[in-house]
Amino acid sequence: PAGTNDMYTSLSDDPEVFKFAYKRIYPVKTEKLEAGTLFDFGKESFGNIVFENISLKDAKFTAYCGESREEAMDTEHSIVIISVSGECYHSESVAFRYVFVPDFGGEYKISADFEYLPIENKGEFASEDELLNKIYEVAVYTLGLNSREGFLDGIKRDRWVWGGDAYQSFLANYYLASDKDIVRRTFKILRGADPVTMHINTIPDYTFYWIISLWEYYFHTGDAEFVASIYRDMRS
Repeated sequence: PAGTNDMYTSLSDDPEVFKFAYKRIYPVKTEKLEAGTLFDFGKESFGNIVFENISLKDAKFTAYCGESREEAMDTEHSIVIISVSGECYHSESVAFRYVFVPDFGGEYKISADFEYLPIENKGEFASEDELLNKIYEVAVYTLGLNSREGFLDGIKRDRWVWGGDAYQSFLANYYLASDKDIVRRTFKILRGADPVTMHINTIPDYTFYWIISLWEYYFHTGDAEFVASIYRDMRS
């Protein structure tokens, strides 16, 4: 088959552009500080940060993103930095919870387009231990953040597919969502194109995890057609 995903339904759809869903989100807390303004979106997120209604038409300023309040305000060492210019700006998708904007003398509105893959969660978990329930909720949300073209190792820094990390995500997915398509995509991303010149991720163990994962995919899904289609790649 030419593909396995039903998100492409029109001849005009570009297969080079992976389709995500988007939801507009807003800060849950705004903190005015001496050096600028700190925005808290409430939880770790990923998407396009949007600045609108900037009062200075030719405004140019820098915003800093972080998982923690301290990281966002550490303008010397913050990993995620956004340069903003113009009246309305949509950045590239970035990971953030906090966004710190140093004072540049203008006013603006800030929001974000949360970017995600709309995978339906079919599994459920609940116990009498509320801490366990909270851990489960955080784990489910984290897996969702890292579910994209394939299963990423982390949404913030590497944003890459690693065989050992994917192995863990595969197992969680079978019990939570049982989404076969993202598993198949991750297999193909990890295998890469011919010729094979090195181990997957340059790590021998991760090559073996890839092979073990293929067996476990068949065990959980019974999808012999996909296994047959990728069998030559596995042997090579």
